[in-house]
Amino acid sequence: MAEASAPLVQDGILAIPLFHGTSSLFVDSIQARGLGAENPLRELGVLPLLRAMYSLIEKVCPQDEEWLLRRVVVEPMLRQEVTAGGFNFQHGASYLTPSRSSAVGYALSNRFGSELVTQAFYLYEKLQSVDATLLAVPEISESPAVQCFSLNTQPYLVTAHHVPLTHLDAEDGTSAEAMIEQLALFRDLLDRTDATVNLNFRLRSPLPSHLISVELLLADKEENPYW
Repeated sequence: MAEASAPLVQDGILAIPLFHGTSSLFVDSIQARGLGAENPLRELGVLPLLRAMYSLIEKVCPQDEEWLLRRVVVEPMLRQEVTAGGFNFQHGASYLTPSRSSAVGYALSNRFGSELVTQAFYLYEKLQSVDATLLAVPEISESPAVQCFSLNTQPYLVTAHHVPLTHLDAEDGTSAEAMIEQLALFRDLLDRTDATVNLNFRLRSPLPSHLISVELLLADKEENPYW
């Protein structure tokens, strides 16, 4: 275990590992090309699918109680915004956390390894329960993302080692240096695998495969801090 006084950055390299929760839907690409080398959400057309289903749900069940609770999350996702309160609803980039527990919780809480795909799946099932014929429009039925909804996915954890600081931004896209200063305040917690620290990095450039390792998460052996 590193001492609490050890610097977080040494010679421009992050001295602690970073973690990324994902699923088997994306893990083959990550292992072959590195983390952040592709934007699978764009390739799957997840955001256009979400927009199409949002419009339909607003027409057929705008006052549904469950939907009203979900809408407060879906709408900022559609706008791909970082809110004034600092909540990040931008998707497509790869995000990493210094907290293994946080990354594990993300992977276990998102069946498809992506919040955007998880919300799209919810809207798809909601429309199906209301009127399955609504799903026949080309914007939905021909979306590549829909083909993923029937897959039996598994949660995975990506661990990034010796990450150059030049590859990182803060989660909101600002400088990573300010994030490092904040992380220093939680230095003792970073050595604990059960601690959750809600401070995340955004990849500025892809991490090659030799800097990462990938492991399958077994739900019966991992604790989900978000449940």
